[in-house]
Amino acid sequence: CDCAYYEIVSDKIDFTAANECLKKKAMQDVYRYLENSNKNSDIYNYKFYIDSAITYNDDNLISIICDVASYETNYRDEILLYGINIDAKTGEVMDNNKIINVDEDFAKFFKDRCTCQMGAHDYVNNLSDQEIVKLLTNPQSLIVYFSPLGIEIGYQYKYRSGKGWITCTINDYDKYLSGVYQFDTSFSKKYDVFSYEKQYGTYNQQHGLDDPLAGYYDSYDDF
Repeated sequence: CDCAYYEIVSDKIDFTAANECLKKKAMQDVYRYLENSNKNSDIYNYKFYIDSAITYNDDNLISIICDVASYETNYRDEILLYGINIDAKTGEVMDNNKIINVDEDFAKFFKDRCTCQMGAHDYVNNLSDQEIVKLLTNPQSLIVYFSPLGIEIGYQYKYRSGKGWITCTINDYDKYLSGVYQFDTSFSKKYDVFSYEKQYGTYNQQHGLDDPLAGYYDSYDDF
């Protein structure tokens, strides 16, 4: 297991709880594997590679992602992504489920933005609005973090025995904010990803729907 995670240090703000969260998120899949693995298994070559990156940092917000890849006997088993958002003024770890109000209108908005940015994708375009709402409101599957381009939002999905993830970048997300957390969103208004991609990018390109894994989407309830 190779694992890297951040520790935030400040003379003014107590980041103890945030640092505990950062370590827990980085290591949780390792601990889960050790707890659930068969002690009599003859598979001894299971590897975790866990990296972390600060995607946004200002006087109000700190966003950090944990990127997890696991391999069983040199074959990739799962790829996972977690977003941790911290109030830089208080040291509080934000509840990702309370940042954005997710309903079927937002699901339609999310689907359109994903199609604009990446073209059609099985685990977006082949899901109903209700299924997308479920994935974006399940704390086990939801991914939320910030970047200089805006908010990055998406979800983990399950297929066959593995897991993957998808996110899209949204800069005009203000009307979907829950209001639970107060922070300046002007940083994301400088570059409109949606307008650029709609004019020059992948909007309406229907690639991905012939994915051989199509139809293998599974519920995330049992993760």
